[in-house]
Amino acid sequence: MKNFNLIILLLLAVTSLPIQAKIKGFVDSVTLGSNNIVTIRGWSCDTGINRSVRVHFYFGYRAGQGPAFKGITANNPSESAVSRSCKNRFNRHRMQLELTNEQWAQHSGKTVYAYGISLSGGKNLELNKSGQFRIPNYVWGLSDFNIKPGADFIVRAGQSIVIDKSIDVGTLTIVGDLICSDDSKAYNLDAKKIIVSGGGRFICGDQSQRFKGQLNIRMKAGSERAIMATYGGELRLHGQTNNIGYQRLNRTAQIGSTSITLASPVNWRIGDSVVISSTGFNMNEAERVTITSISSNKQQISFSPALKHQHYGQLQHFNSPRRSWTLDQRAYVANLSRNIKISSYQGNYASSQLGAHMMIMSSAEAYIDGVEFINMGRLGQLGRYPFHWHKLGDAHGQYIRNSVIRDSFQRCIVVHNTNYATVQNNVCYNHNGHGIFLEEGNERKNVITHNLVLGSKKIAAQKALLISEVEGKSARFRAPASYWISNPDNRITDNVASGSEGTGFWMAFEKSSKCNSGTVGCSIPISTNTLAFDRNIAHSSKVGITWDGAPTGAPTNANGMDRRLENAHYAPPVKPVFNNLVYYKNSEAGVYFRGNAATFQGNIAADNRWSLFFAYSQYYKNGAIIGKSASFSHNDLISFGQQAQAQLGGILLYDGPFELENVDFLAFPSTTQSYQGKNITPIPFINIGGANRFENKVKGLSFSPEPVKRMFWRRDSNWDDETYSTSIRDLDGTLTGRAGKLVVNANAFNDHSSCDDRPNWQALVCDYKPILYTIRDVSQKASFFDVINPNGVRVRATPSTPYKFHNKFNTIRGSSGYYTMVANGHLLSDERFRIVMQAEGYGVLGPVVRLQGKSCSISGITRYSSLSALRASTKGGYYRDSFNTFFALKTNKVFNTHANAALSNVYHRSVEFNCSR
Repeated sequence: MKNFNLIILLLLAVTSLPIQAKIKGFVDSVTLGSNNIVTIRGWSCDTGINRSVRVHFYFGYRAGQGPAFKGITANNPSESAVSRSCKNRFNRHRMQLELTNEQWAQHSGKTVYAYGISLSGGKNLELNKSGQFRIPNYVWGLSDFNIKPGADFIVRAGQSIVIDKSIDVGTLTIVGDLICSDDSKAYNLDAKKIIVSGGGRFICGDQSQRFKGQLNIRMKAGSERAIMATYGGELRLHGQTNNIGYQRLNRTAQIGSTSITLASPVNWRIGDSVVISSTGFNMNEAERVTITSISSNKQQISFSPALKHQHYGQLQHFNSPRRSWTLDQRAYVANLSRNIKISSYQGNYASSQLGAHMMIMSSAEAYIDGVEFINMGRLGQLGRYPFHWHKLGDAHGQYIRNSVIRDSFQRCIVVHNTNYATVQNNVCYNHNGHGIFLEEGNERKNVITHNLVLGSKKIAAQKALLISEVEGKSARFRAPASYWISNPDNRITDNVASGSEGTGFWMAFEKSSKCNSGTVGCSIPISTNTLAFDRNIAHSSKVGITWDGAPTGAPTNANGMDRRLENAHYAPPVKPVFNNLVYYKNSEAGVYFRGNAATFQGNIAADNRWSLFFAYSQYYKNGAIIGKSASFSHNDLISFGQQAQAQLGGILLYDGPFELENVDFLAFPSTTQSYQGKNITPIPFINIGGANRFENKVKGLSFSPEPVKRMFWRRDSNWDDETYSTSIRDLDGTLTGRAGKLVVNANAFNDHSSCDDRPNWQALVCDYKPILYTIRDVSQKASFFDVINPNGVRVRATPSTPYKFHNKFNTIRGSSGYYTMVANGHLLSDERFRIVMQAEGYGVLGPVVRLQGKSCSISGITRYSSLSALRASTKGGYYRDSFNTFFALKTNKVFNTHANAALSNVYHRSVEFNCSR
């Protein structure tokens, strides 16, 4: 019994001891209210104790690292859940701390730490979520600072400063946030240089709430006039969208007009600047005017001054037996005014052409939308352009959109060693050099879409960074380009090149490896697949679109890295398809393409000197070629007639073969056209020479109306041998009226008993198959020789114009007798050379050919003891005597460089000659 009583006493003693207390609590939130008051909320208690505790706050560091900011008592009413957690029924554990504006400014951006102070003598403990919240950045106004004119100014880390007044500074450095006001006032920001870095941000609106005031960023004379984002800096500029994009005319505007009618209503303003594109051959017929009034339906715009040129504004409709076509040559009209403007300001920038520039560098970001760039770029200085992504690597999500770059001293938008950026719906007007420019050839996966570039001008040689902005090769590639695309692995769609002194779209692909710092790695542009090149429009330039000419030659005197332009043969693994391109009013060529087989599908060409200029095996399908549209004005006639130096054509017979399928030739004149005694009648097919080694093939053609002539075989060719090696195979009779027939130049050498003469075309329509012989691997660039056919017709080739003879001649398959090659000047003075025979079909045996004056051995084929034995052979071979070599070759290998196997089946045989003199 005594032991039991002792146990009871011990139990009573233990239960009478105080409960072990412990600090608990949370920091729930740190918020900035609509009244611009920063409030910190949470709760804290000492468990089991029915009293409120004190909470001490530290900003920017933990307890023990500096003094506390303030202590408050957590004595506001708390909910029952807090009481349960505190193990008491005392319901006053909530806390709330409000900061004055001065306190907010002093501790802007600092981390919040909170500690509960024990009532029971236990440890003071850090509350849950302490250290997870920051005090919002304090928003100053520029008016809070005494900024002396011309002095440097820094937006420091942790600061948020609103532009609430105009300022004039030297260098503006932004490491915190510089923010445009949300009012509708106008502010000027004048500076020599603006640097956004170290996580700083220059913010003027966003996509959901665009800036509605007027901001004029005016770059003053200084060492550079630069806006530069680097080391994590961000530019986020979003202007209003009421005047973005571009429109079309709805009716033709005549000379002297002071108003135009647009195809769609607009929300433009009186005083806005507007450009109306040229609709002729001369890009300088684009005109800039200022809006003076706008009609109630928002489609009729009045302006000053009056127009000096006509601007076409009608749709044209054409019909063929297969389908209807709509040709849209209406002028483009673009508003050039934006409410965020960046411009060169003060100093001699106009005469020096050294304006401001914007550069976005590695680890920086740019989101530019609805901004106007005026008098930007620094002529002759590398890397100094109006807008420039510079070696960012991957730039996912970054963009320049809905913006205007006008009157630029050097280029427009430059993408350099940067991938995945977007260039969309911008207007580039009146710039020196290339417009939208992929600088190095390692730029990939960028999206360039819905842009309008007009007024691309040459740069004087002494100021040019690239030879391609100064000069090019006639009728192939012309300087400069509205769009310079140096890697095909970019998405180029729905853009307009509306007038260049050179080229609209220039695909300049190099054959060396190009590597970048992004995830897309290395590529060789000349052999990289096309990502997309569709629905682009090129007009009023010398050359509309070209795939040729890359800086791979000898060094130039430009920037130390530039090289002379050389031919570039585009050869991707997958045949590219170019859908729905449109090219018109180009004074030399609509499209020029050099490369392996490509397909041009659904294209429309109109009013070009030469619409299609193809080198090698290109396929033009389901397209229209328009000879002379209704928009062809008297001024066009004068401009075109003065420039035209040769017969005008729809498609050229050049370095074939081309292949046409379901192509409509529309509005080729049915009567002769002339200018000052010069015949400028466009003809659907004309030959201009080149290395014609294959049959061109056509089917599914239509002509509406019937032209003066369907083809014209020139005799004043720039190649000596083209008239004897160029041909067109009419697969279904839609060209000649005779299915399967061959069209060749009307000369005695090509004539055959199966041929009909077409004197209006200067052509023969024949029922035979040609076999071509080509001389290869000779030390001379050209070998001149005569060829005599079995009927004794002799073709003379003379070296009067060096290197125009391409070492080749055609024969007729199945000919009896033999062809003879006769020395004329220098005939294969080398002792060793190759002769290649090519024909359509495997195992085709060519006619016997005599090489006069050379006794040669030929490797790889049988030698016969007599000419009669050679003639009797079905396998081919050769026979030689003391003065001649006779040979007959048989095709045995596919001609694998001819990629369009759908309409041809080309094989060849190549043999080596070893000859005595």
